[in-house]
Amino acid sequence: MLRADRMLAQHRLLLEQVAVDAPLPDVLHRLVRVIEEQASDGLTASILVADDEGRLRHGAAPSLPDAYNDQIDGLRIGPAAGSCGTAAHRREPVIVADTEVDALWADYRELARAAGVRACWSTPLLYGGELLGTFAMYYPEARVPSEEDRETAAMYARTATLAIQRHRVELARDQALAAEAGYARKLARLAAVSLQLAGAETVEDLVRIVIEEGADMVGADGCAIGFLRDEGAALRLVLSESLDARHQERYARVSLTEDLPVPTATRTRSKVVLPDVASGLAFSPAMAEIYAQTHLRASATVPMVSGGEALGALSLLWADERAFTRTDLDFIDGLAAQVTQSLQRVLGRMAQRRAAVTDQRMSEALQRSLLTRPPQTDRLSIAVRYQPAMQQAQIGGDWYDAFCTATGSLTLVVGDVNGHDRDAAAAMGQLRSLLRGLAYDSDDAPADLLRRLDLALRGLELDSLATAVVAQVHRQAQSEAVRLTWSNAGHPPPLLRTADGAVRVLDGEPDLLLGLAAETSRHDGEVELDEGSTLLLYTDGLIENRDEHLDEGIARLSAHLAERGDLPLEDLCDEIVRHMLPDDGGEDDVALLAVRPRVEAERATDGARAIGGETQTMAIENDPAAVHRAREFVDAACRDVALPGDVRGNAVLLTSELVTNSVVHARTGAELAVSTDGSRVRVEVKDGHRALPRVGDPADDATGGRGLVLVQLLATRWDTEERDGGKAVWFELDAD
Repeated sequence: MLRADRMLAQHRLLLEQVAVDAPLPDVLHRLVRVIEEQASDGLTASILVADDEGRLRHGAAPSLPDAYNDQIDGLRIGPAAGSCGTAAHRREPVIVADTEVDALWADYRELARAAGVRACWSTPLLYGGELLGTFAMYYPEARVPSEEDRETAAMYARTATLAIQRHRVELARDQALAAEAGYARKLARLAAVSLQLAGAETVEDLVRIVIEEGADMVGADGCAIGFLRDEGAALRLVLSESLDARHQERYARVSLTEDLPVPTATRTRSKVVLPDVASGLAFSPAMAEIYAQTHLRASATVPMVSGGEALGALSLLWADERAFTRTDLDFIDGLAAQVTQSLQRVLGRMAQRRAAVTDQRMSEALQRSLLTRPPQTDRLSIAVRYQPAMQQAQIGGDWYDAFCTATGSLTLVVGDVNGHDRDAAAAMGQLRSLLRGLAYDSDDAPADLLRRLDLALRGLELDSLATAVVAQVHRQAQSEAVRLTWSNAGHPPPLLRTADGAVRVLDGEPDLLLGLAAETSRHDGEVELDEGSTLLLYTDGLIENRDEHLDEGIARLSAHLAERGDLPLEDLCDEIVRHMLPDDGGEDDVALLAVRPRVEAERATDGARAIGGETQTMAIENDPAAVHRAREFVDAACRDVALPGDVRGNAVLLTSELVTNSVVHARTGAELAVSTDGSRVRVEVKDGHRALPRVGDPADDATGGRGLVLVQLLATRWDTEERDGGKAVWFELDAD
């Protein structure tokens, strides 16, 4: 009875180890030791674990000789494979009372003698019909098990089954988590590659990105990209450097009729997956030459099709044979889709280039395209900023606007449409356009404009909620004074810093936000903008902090405006954004508009700030080839100061537009000047043609006129100036 109690106590400890997910080898080793320690008749035990190949692998057998364990490790499951292999095969206990005479041990008698084994009872470990392994009890003398022996074997077999099954569940969970993490990493890499592809301006750019980044993303050892040329008769094939120059030359041009993966995928518009040499040779005898001359053994080739038109194919290459998983092929399809989209955009020239810019800048480009450059009047300096949310895929409805109406007044707007998606951005565009239209030929006060906008929202069935501040700036008759009239529709209040550094919150009682009740009454406020004062309009993203109330955010902003408000207006906006937002940006997008009356001697130069670092120049000949040299010149200058790739790419793109315009229209030769530092780049093109270019809106089939549209869309600041009998066109791009 005492022995049974000890055994049960030890068994409970084993179950506790299983429950706390102790390492499987430790549990199995302890289980075998427990039963051996409780026995008094020379009993030894072993546990074998089934693998996926129909074999039994060593699990625990601390008292059996190493030679015995080594011999049965990997035992093939079968109908006459000793006690354990046979029990696993039959899925029922196998009792061998004497290994010297039992036929199941005919091939293992010498092994049994060397190990001192004469009897062996083996129990299969089964869970839900699945074989997990075997539990065996060995004796040095021939022996038939008693009923108690059978019960003991069954109890410990159940414990071993539980331990192995628990381990498998945990292992499967860990593998699932690892796979999920790997999938997430691949998705992030695909998103990063997609962003780079969106910025590709030429086929060469696209090829470089795919070879350097895309192939690595899916773990390929190389890649090939085929593009249709010569009206579809042949493919231009570009290979990665993992293939030597001889192969790159041999396959630089291939016929569309060749039985190779890239032409076949392009011709049939079907995927060609060759996981090994055998499948490749079965696909086409022409693959024998590739296998003989290269180290490649597996490939997956996906056609690039856009709008029903085959553009070519993308082939990912591996040095080892590979069993492609569904996930592998999904990511290859995703990469091919991104390459296809970028290729179509590049080949489509200007219209597709504009689409590429939109994709590259994602939601920020959509937002910035609606935020036009503010006017600079002889009485006022205006500076604006838009800061997207820190989540790149998140967009919002924040906007600023400043425009002169037909009556000569300056209208200022900052607003925020509810939501952080494309619907909010679209609604913002509608509200902005509506408000501009209502205000342009009207002398209505801000409160009346907001009331009319609210009525328009209801009448046009625009289901949007928004906050906004609308302000009008008027010059006083017979006076140098500037008067500000404003109305607030549920928006954070404007701030006014006076010349003495005091900051006034223009709060009053804010009216109801837009989109709730069109008939609500609205009110105007009025204040004078004295020389030296600064007006600040902003959206709530600038002052929001989850750890404080909005009033505390307004107080922080007011204090910083009071302290730093003497800075030049452009620098003040940068300082406010840096101070109020975390380094990686805020959780909400931010629109900011600052206004300051000009002193008499001040020139309108707020938009062009000096950039530190050396200014580099080059002469531009009246030759279309000069465009390429100018692009390389600007790209090198940006790389020298490690500007981010998107800024560098946009700088090269806009340089191409400016230099092209000069070469095509001025025809006088030009000078290109580039100033860079770690935070921004300024590019200026100066020529001898006096006519200043203007932003146009050419028809879709026009071949020119879009250059300044693109500059206006992407540049942080830009302008055109008369210069030394000619003109200069410049732009600046900020890195942040």
